[in-house]
Amino acid sequence: MLWLGLKLLGIRKLLLNNWKWVLPAVAIVAAFFIVSNTYYNKGIAMERATWETRIKAESIKNAIRTKIIANTVAEYGENKKKEVEIRVKKEAVYKDRIVTLIKEIPADCEVSQEILDSRNAIRAQGPKL
Repeated sequence: MLWLGLKLLGIRKLLLNNWKWVLPAVAIVAAFFIVSNTYYNKGIAMERATWETRIKAESIKNAIRTKIIANTVAEYGENKKKEVEIRVKKEAVYKDRIVTLIKEIPADCEVSQEILDSRNAIRAQGPKL
């Protein structure tokens, strides 16, 4: 079949007359492509395995780091929640004192120093960044 195709193209006669030169050239070209393809695929496989190993190691490190960060954030949130609860309890005392003082003062729209001191104490209790 191949010979028929070469005969139709007129290359068969050329190959028969110059087979001593054509055969080694074809063998060299074929060997080059076979060997280079084999080593190329082997190199790709080795490099892929190396990077997959590195990726797995980094993924494990990242998973551990993510857990640590999540725990830290959760602890921070709990600590801030406790601080807010304590601050609100302290502020409630001053707020109740202010409400009592306002009810005792006649409606002359004057703020006493005691109310200002209580309000400043509430502000001093405010959130700390």
